Amino acid sequence: MTSLKNIFCRLEERAFTRVDIASLVFFRITFGLLMLWHVSTFFFNQRIARYWLEPRILFKYPGFEWVQPWPGNGLYIHFAVLTVLALFIVLGFLYRPSAALFCIGYTYTFFLDEALWVNHKYLICLLSFLLAAVPAHRAFSIDAWLRSKLRADTTPAWSLWLLRTQMGVVYFFAGVAKLMPDWLFHAEPMRLWLARGADFPVIGRFFREEWAVYTFSYTALLFDLGIVPLLLWRRTRLPAFIAAIGFHLLNYRLFHIGVFPWLAIVTTTLFLSPSWPRQLLSILQSKPRAVKSEHSAAPESAWQHAIFVFVLVYIAIQLLVPLRPFLYRGGAEWQQAEHRFTWRMMLIGKWQRAYFM
Repeated sequence: MTSLKNIFCRLEERAFTRVDIASLVFFRITFGLLMLWHVSTFFFNQRIARYWLEPRILFKYPGFEWVQPWPGNGLYIHFAVLTVLALFIVLGFLYRPSAALFCIGYTYTFFLDEALWVNHKYLICLLSFLLAAVPAHRAFSIDAWLRSKLRADTTPAWSLWLLRTQMGVVYFFAGVAKLMPDWLFHAEPMRLWLARGADFPVIGRFFREEWAVYTFSYTALLFDLGIVPLLLWRRTRLPAFIAAIGFHLLNYRLFHIGVFPWLAIVTTTLFLSPSWPRQLLSILQSKPRAVKSEHSAAPESAWQHAIFVFVLVYIAIQLLVPLRPFLYRGGAEWQQAEHRFTWRMMLIGKWQRAYFM
């Protein structure tokens, strides 16, 4: 019991080690810019009306039947407000309330219709929630400019590790989900997707070849399962990050999956050294700049203990929820509800049309 308590105390002390805030600030800005783009796309091609206003039936998540579209032009106003909040996140203006309100507002649209489930929308809900919790506004922000006491060049290590863990969970369970007979022994549905992308420049002519189909399938599997350990090991971190960029850009070109590849690249930067934006800036300016070294700061208050418990509970939930499909009988490939909240990405390909009178 004593040894377990000692481990807990050491983990808590490491969680409050101070690290450079630069990478966290970079993530805040780029996430906000991506959300500006992503949210604004709902105004194009009448997506708001097509998704939520024109359908006579919206399928609800259990327990969220009460979530209904705003009347009149309410949804258009809602997305306009989300756009402003995304801009505030970029600028670090009224940062915490802006991030919290963006999380609530985006999660509201997420719960409007279960039939519109997309993994990256769930990820946006989670990341915006975490951004509201971490101190990503203590540098290079309007808030820090207006309030000098808020400014800081460092951040507690837990703020980075919480976001890293979130993305690590996405990668790992996306790989675990591919450990299924269709993917391993028949290269499905990769075979189907590659056949549709045969017009891809240069390499597209190989997409119908058996060796290419299995190469893509197993590369995706090994990437998802191995990328996090490679990013965590300093010697392989840079080549792993370059591989991640190539992987996600290829996905963006092949599968047209919206904002997710860019969101994944931006979130994966968190696995780099906390000071990497500062180091890159010093190289571009050809001027050496002091980089904040990591140093320990032991927890001193009940508030810090509460933060550490929150971090542990959140991580535990993110690790346990994706295990839910293994509790069902019949296999997750047959029961679509099991795909929700479990990062079972790019596992099925189907076409369907339904009419309700």
